[in-house]
Amino acid sequence: MYLKYLFFIALFVIFLLPPFFSYADLFSKKQKELEVIEERIDSRVQDSKELEKKDKAVSSDIRKIQEALVRSAKLVQDGEIELNLIEGKINKESEALQERRQSIVSSRKTISQIFAALERIAIESPSRLIFYHDRPINKIHGMIVMRSYLRTLRERVSSLNSNFEKVTVMLDNMSVQKDQLIKNLKSFDSRREELKSLLEEKSVLSQKLNIERGKVTQKTTELRDDAESLERLIQSLQNKPTIKKSLDKQSNFKIAMKTVTPMDLLAYSGFSFKKAKGKVILPAYGKISLRHNLLGDSKKMQGINIATRENAQVVSPYDGEIMFAGEFRGYGKMLIISHGDEYHTLLTGISEISCKTGEKVIVGEPIGIMGKKASEGINLYMEVRYTGEPINFLPWLAKENVVG
Repeated sequence: MYLKYLFFIALFVIFLLPPFFSYADLFSKKQKELEVIEERIDSRVQDSKELEKKDKAVSSDIRKIQEALVRSAKLVQDGEIELNLIEGKINKESEALQERRQSIVSSRKTISQIFAALERIAIESPSRLIFYHDRPINKIHGMIVMRSYLRTLRERVSSLNSNFEKVTVMLDNMSVQKDQLIKNLKSFDSRREELKSLLEEKSVLSQKLNIERGKVTQKTTELRDDAESLERLIQSLQNKPTIKKSLDKQSNFKIAMKTVTPMDLLAYSGFSFKKAKGKVILPAYGKISLRHNLLGDSKKMQGINIATRENAQVVSPYDGEIMFAGEFRGYGKMLIISHGDEYHTLLTGISEISCKTGEKVIVGEPIGIMGKKASEGINLYMEVRYTGEPINFLPWLAKENVVG
């Protein structure tokens, strides 16, 4: 009988205790793995925070460069306006000068003839006065009057020549100013290219940081998935009756799940486009005219045409993201800027586009340059669409942009 009890005890030890030890060992092993993963998660989260700090610094630098680009582009556009004014003044003065020249040329023959006649009379010998039928005293008076008239004509010619010289000097001075402005515009272009190069360099750096941050976030997510799987496994092991009691004292164990929020490349400030009425600027300086929308799907005049000068600077009319940059359906180079809230700006006629699809721009930031010749295009077309339909966007334009 005693041997029989020993036999059943032996069976209990052989068949029941091994599963208990097996589950306990498995739980201990997985719990250690979970602790390792948690440490790796914390490390990844910390790496992500460091990357976010670097990204913020880079984004701040990019914003400063964009603001510098805006200032540089504004200087270029101001120079274009001043250059247009000087050119207009030069053209006006040139017309006046040509009229004076023609007047002098047409009068020169008559004046020359008068001079010749007066010179002959002036040098008449008094001894020949006896051959004239009029009284000598009258002839002498006539000679005195003619001499005086001769002096008056000479003074008039001298005055005309003086005025002609003054206008010529004024034109020369304005030409010098024009040449200086052109040099300044070239220096602005050089500065803009330098800033644009630096912006591209910073954008590449930010993109690299963004990619690296994405990898960290992806790895962190994978680790969290693993942690959640282990947590479920541990929970299932905890429910095993053979080891439940031995784990009661560890029931307060929890996994700290922290959220990593990706940052945008740039944090733009300002109004939403729908609230930006009176704050949108024209993309270029020039003569404005209304016209039908570009795609011809409306009879209303919703777009504007801007006749610019050669090599005119084109800037972003408002904050947004470049949705399209390139050739489009026979319309030449086109830019489409998304301003959010289903508002889009469409620009065509640009000769050289200096931004890329997906790039974020701020109001006043340079985005392109007009052509050098009429064949290359010096007419910029601008259209704003809401939910895909062209709208009258004149109320959005800043007051200084609206031409009455």
